Amino acid sequence: MSFIVVFHNSYAQLLDEKALKKSTKFSWEKAQETTPEKVLKLKLKEEEVALFLEKIETYIYLQSLDLNNCNLSELPKAIFKLTNLQELIISNNPITVIPSEIGELKNLKWLYATFIKATTLPSSIKELKKLHTLFLWGSEITYFPPEFLELKSTLKVLNIRSVKISKKAAKELKNQLSNTRVRYSYRCDCSF
Repeated sequence: MSFIVVFHNSYAQLLDEKALKKSTKFSWEKAQETTPEKVLKLKLKEEEVALFLEKIETYIYLQSLDLNNCNLSELPKAIFKLTNLQELIISNNPITVIPSEIGELKNLKWLYATFIKATTLPSSIKELKKLHTLFLWGSEITYFPPEFLELKSTLKVLNIRSVKISKKAAKELKNQLSNTRVRYSYRCDCSF
């Protein structure tokens, strides 16, 4: 079975940005009513994640996975088998660590990880050679590994507004990523 999955994965056609945005975003319920190869974009609810993981091998053509607000404290390792993923949305989850396996998502272009609890990115982030957009707005990020700078030729948008990184570190990062539009604002630890 794993040989078939690898074979099919190598021949999957990736959509361009415009086509991916226009393609249908399936709910888990609707995804069950169609053939898996037609499901290119999927939005899951918290209670559906485990059901999806049981059938993940049938969704090898998936190019966009939205796990926003699914109460995940960690990313399921099975997700990293979805090598056709171009967009991954893990925002608004109490994720404390982004695992090194994220480097296996070689086709990832858009990663949205806003308001997560992770304080750093793994050094394997350098493997995401197609990464175009990284949103970390409101996350707990305080440190970027040196390997992150290996993305400077492809990374076009980095949103680090309201992260815990220091102003000095943000400025240095912005200088080092001269071809990247870095959006930064200092985090207010105000209490209302």
